[in-house]
Amino acid sequence: FVYSLGPYFALGFGDGRGTSSTSPMSNYVNRLLAYSAMVARPDAKDVLVISMGCGNTASAFTAFPIDRLDIVDISSGPFEAARFFDTNRDVLADPRVHTIVEDGRNYLLKNTRRYDIIEIELPTLHTDGVAFLYTKEFYELVRSRLKEGGVISQWIDVRQTRREASYMAFNTMLEEFPNTSVWANKWAWWAIGVNGESQPLDYPRLRSLFAQPGVLEDTAIVHSSLEDVLASVVAFGDELVGAVGDSPRISDDRTVLDFEVPKIEAKSALGGGLGYYNSPMRSVFMDAWQRSGVLNEDRGAQTFFENRHHERVDRSLREFARGFPEEVLRRICASNGNR
Repeated sequence: FVYSLGPYFALGFGDGRGTSSTSPMSNYVNRLLAYSAMVARPDAKDVLVISMGCGNTASAFTAFPIDRLDIVDISSGPFEAARFFDTNRDVLADPRVHTIVEDGRNYLLKNTRRYDIIEIELPTLHTDGVAFLYTKEFYELVRSRLKEGGVISQWIDVRQTRREASYMAFNTMLEEFPNTSVWANKWAWWAIGVNGESQPLDYPRLRSLFAQPGVLEDTAIVHSSLEDVLASVVAFGDELVGAVGDSPRISDDRTVLDFEVPKIEAKSALGGGLGYYNSPMRSVFMDAWQRSGVLNEDRGAQTFFENRHHERVDRSLREFARGFPEEVLRRICASNGNR
């Protein structure tokens, strides 16, 4: 269903949980995920987005010179509701866009089309079935549906998971995509993995791509730029491997993540929506977990990364953007420090 958030509109589930919206924060985060995926694969022509949401991310992809954008969602509802969200800029009317009502993992199993980018922005982890799109087996499937050099970009819900489980999520992607980078801002964390060898970023090419009129118009909506996008990189290469350590991997028979949310005391957890947050059921769960003492454990991978020295983040940025002009690297690193 569609509901209002003051002057904005959001897409909600029947139990009261909210998902993406037309708020400036949501629109910025959604579009940034598309921009960063294009940085990692600037020549992308075939793109798949799993989970429609409000259509903000899909809309951002259409600002680039891609040939085809497939959007898969398990429900027809988000496609039917798209007209209520002006931030998606009527993305479903774009002739390059194709919509499929299907479970995202099943779609990849049934179809052999290969993509340059597979973008995954799922509902929160406590949504039934979502954990199965964070497992080793799922990443193996995604890798088989990516072209050589193609990328997977996936939002990681670190704010509703404890540190150990968050590291497991990153490490699971790293196992299938050794060239993985972690990106973050104040509101979101996401990972981008490359299928194959990681190629040095070509700054003149990226600058030219982001200077195209359609892209300039789109990034201006959320006051973003190429340098702003690159400043979201927080861990890559040795820095990332060192951060997550030897964390266990997530698998279909050990999903882990779907058991995390009930362990975290947060308004956005345990169903999230006001209907659930105010219900007696939440009190029952919270009382039980408070007695268990688990709520005192560290939550979220951001605890580690946000406490890192800026020099270590700068090393990741420099490794990720090796070959960039020094003055550009300094500007990007300064932007990251100001976050």
